Amino acid sequence: MDQDNHLSHEASCLHWRAIFALIGHIAVMNIFGRYILDAEAHIAPMKSLTQSFMVHSNRL
Repeated sequence: MDQDNHLSHEASCLHWRAIFALIGHIAVMNIFGRYILDAEAHIAPMKSLTQSFMVHSNRL
């Protein structure tokens, strides 16, 4: 009977590992998602600054 208790403990550990792996995966995706959105926000003003510089240099 002692061996059966060990098997239930292993199943419980496996269940928690799956939950923590899923939570960790979601956290990593949130970090990457924030980083990508932040990068896109910085790219848009730089593009408009480049376009206005090109117009300004054409006027000279």
